[in-house]
Amino acid sequence: MNKSISNGFFNIQEMLGSWLITSFSNIAVVILPFVFLFIFFKMRTGTSYGLLNRLYTIFIGGSDFHHDPVIKFWHERKDVERFNALFNMKAKSLKEIQLFVDWIEKYDLDLEKFTRLRGWFDFEKRTVEKINAWWIAVPCAFALLAYFTLFPTMVVASVDAALIRFKSEEQWIFLDHTQARNFSINPLRNKVNDWQISKVDCSSSSFSTEKTAKKNQLLEENVRIICESFNNLEDAQWIENTINSQKFFWFVVVALGLISRYCFVQAVRMGNTYNSRRYLRDKIKSTRLGRSPSAL
Repeated sequence: MNKSISNGFFNIQEMLGSWLITSFSNIAVVILPFVFLFIFFKMRTGTSYGLLNRLYTIFIGGSDFHHDPVIKFWHERKDVERFNALFNMKAKSLKEIQLFVDWIEKYDLDLEKFTRLRGWFDFEKRTVEKINAWWIAVPCAFALLAYFTLFPTMVVASVDAALIRFKSEEQWIFLDHTQARNFSINPLRNKVNDWQISKVDCSSSSFSTEKTAKKNQLLEENVRIICESFNNLEDAQWIENTINSQKFFWFVVVALGLISRYCFVQAVRMGNTYNSRRYLRDKIKSTRLGRSPSAL
């Protein structure tokens, strides 16, 4: 667009910065897969020794230790990591694992009820954290917020139109090479008020910028700018660049998806924690009294 027209818009590229978008996108494509892989190993096994060992073997060489005490220690660490990965626990030693197994057998406990708790279960003390039921609403609220924010963000990332706003207007619009239309994230809005201005409309002999502006709650000058953009090569390039910059929002979509999933998982774990604490209390009490929990 020429200088006078481009200065009349806010777009995503101008708001976030072209350099920031490009740099972050390039870095994220290369680094994020490795970051997620490392986090997965760390969270699942409790340590990243196994992953680091594999990387060491690939880049340096050598598949094992040679000193017997170190070999024994390493085998124990691999057993601990494997146990943590399979049962979603945070054991620190084989001794802790053995005490945990004896505890499960002593009180005839359902192992699955504790493998779902992650950080809410103290593996060393073999106790379940105490939580209030209403706490579960907090991660649920964040999960829903991230989930419903995800959809309009996905629209911005996927649509083949530039999301812009005139500096003299309040509403955001989608502008492409053949049409302009209003944009709203409110699913409860009255869609009767949605509008569209096409290249065909602008070239029609009956087209009135005054009537169109009044109907669509736009300034007449801005309606003329929209119509002129359909036939201007410089405008077309500006629109195309803005559309490309909006692909950055795919990273935001992924981030929101991960946040929503994380919060949902935490809500489920908190619910399981609340139920598992009651279950453990009843099982321990029934074992000590020599009765089944249903008889209490």
